[in-house]
Amino acid sequence: MLKKAIIVFLAIVLSLCHLSGCVKSPQEIAKWNSFSPVPFDGYICGFETQKILIQLPFFYLSVDPIEIDDISNIVLRGTNTILCCDDINILHPHKNIDRGYCLSTLTFRVIMPSPGSYVINRILITLCDNRTIERALGDIMFEVVKSTDWNDSIFFASNFMINQVDYSAIKVTYVNNSSEVTEITKVSYLDNMYSGVNIEKFIDVGCTTPEEGLWIPAGANRTFVFSFVPNDNFFSKKDEFFLFLLPFVEITSDSTTGFVPMQSQALIIQPPFSERYVEKLLINSSNSQ
Repeated sequence: MLKKAIIVFLAIVLSLCHLSGCVKSPQEIAKWNSFSPVPFDGYICGFETQKILIQLPFFYLSVDPIEIDDISNIVLRGTNTILCCDDINILHPHKNIDRGYCLSTLTFRVIMPSPGSYVINRILITLCDNRTIERALGDIMFEVVKSTDWNDSIFFASNFMINQVDYSAIKVTYVNNSSEVTEITKVSYLDNMYSGVNIEKFIDVGCTTPEEGLWIPAGANRTFVFSFVPNDNFFSKKDEFFLFLLPFVEITSDSTTGFVPMQSQALIIQPPFSERYVEKLLINSSNSQ
């Protein structure tokens, strides 16, 4: 089925090339046309001017070469919102020779704007030949605040997951390098995704020795498991869901209270891709041309 879709896709591209009097080769015309990013939803928190690392999986047809040198610029767009990006890269692709497609990851850092809440749902890639490739994403909420007194040298996440399937539990180890006892007092989340969060604390990274309270002694580290309560109205409506998550954690000590992102980059919640889903994604991409 996918091979048939590839043939139909190439036939459409060649026909359009002929009708427009295009003098470029079929390979040049096809380049990036099958770019199919996975449409993630998400909730990402950060500080003003901070650069948040995003790793966006995407598929493309093996006959459609995609290279990092093709890219001139990337922005994320929503209604009345444009977020600029830099530090762009493409990871080495994994090729499915039998099915005729590749899976790769587009990495970039989103530059946080002035404080506020922003929703984006599209990615725009400007290529070096001045073409613009625009693709739909899910709804990704960015929540931005002014920087606080807490910084990476005082309180930071030292052990966390980057990619996982479970959308209800996140495990993070925090290091408290300050001279005061600190306590986690709140975790942010979107009401449409989750209805609450339960927090457990452990002395060890392996989570074999639980400890009461949510504080971290000065100069020590503790591992926390954040168990979110899913909102069925959100997750039940999606056959296959993909999320970026980077909530805020509120930290309190004797001298100050502030927010820090839960970890240093957005968590990717990504169930395995079915062949049916990949085929649908590539066909939708070809229809968007």
